[in-house]
Amino acid sequence: MPTTTKPPDFNPAFARVKSGVLRVIASTCAGSGISSGFLVGQRIVVTALAAVAEPAAIVVRIGKRPVPATLVASDPKRGLAVLLLSATVPGHVFSAADAQLAAGSWVGVVGRPLASGATLSRHQVTATAKTAGGVPGLVVLDGAGDPGLIGGPLIDPKGRVIGMIVPGQSSELLAVPGAALKAAAANPANTKPKKATCDKPLGHEVETTLAGDAPAAVRATLQRYFSAINSGDYDTAYDQLGPGGRGVSKSRAAKGWRSTHDFNIQIRAAAGSEAWVTFDSIFAAGKGPPGTATCARWSLVYTFVESGGKTLINRVEGHGGPLYKAC
Repeated sequence: MPTTTKPPDFNPAFARVKSGVLRVIASTCAGSGISSGFLVGQRIVVTALAAVAEPAAIVVRIGKRPVPATLVASDPKRGLAVLLLSATVPGHVFSAADAQLAAGSWVGVVGRPLASGATLSRHQVTATAKTAGGVPGLVVLDGAGDPGLIGGPLIDPKGRVIGMIVPGQSSELLAVPGAALKAAAANPANTKPKKATCDKPLGHEVETTLAGDAPAAVRATLQRYFSAINSGDYDTAYDQLGPGGRGVSKSRAAKGWRSTHDFNIQIRAAAGSEAWVTFDSIFAAGKGPPGTATCARWSLVYTFVESGGKTLINRVEGHGGPLYKAC
């Protein structure tokens, strides 16, 4: 059980290390791909395997910029995944401490909840030696956890990693202790990472949220459109297209959408029947537009038309330039 001991001050350490805790977005067969991760090198991120298992595509967000990543190592025994970024990125690089995390000890949890930036919360260990998701030796923390914290580090007052959050039942807060992280680094139980083999790899629905102002009908149409693509409901996505937007058949459109996950959707401006929208998308290798690998950044002008009592997307053009560029 937790003790009543006053918690240490984690704030100075949080200020130093928070730049190294990043948002991870993945399109996976389980559709679970939104989590936290932390830098252990300028191109290497550690996160929870459950969040990126069998990925079609992965990116790590640096501010608003998506940086493509590849799952290069997995440790199912300890629930860990290692990502290699396509470029070096700024941010604090963590070191791990060989902590056992006894019941009653205090930890700082750093992560990126679904609806905010990096946060710090303080918790006590309430139990040890729990098994969940096939991973043994986990510790239980008091309080509840946000799904976006999965993969985030536990820190000590010096800012060292002493554990990592992994999925629990409901909002239960579970963590791999630092001793297991050190053991994984010294003797990883690696298996060859599996790529997505399912028909519809999906992302997390929270990333369909639109930012910016526009007429209510336009916002509603875009929300239905992007949400349908992200959930694999390509019939509904196609239903948001007007007569001018149906230059391709439903089956061909669905083929282009398959495995796509759109996020960071921003309505930049809206006037009359037009809206300028920017967004990022990830997709399986070979499934995206020409000249891209697994990630694209879009800048589009959508023109809407009233048809059959509905506001529909009738035309799509680039906003003063190409439709997209590779991440």
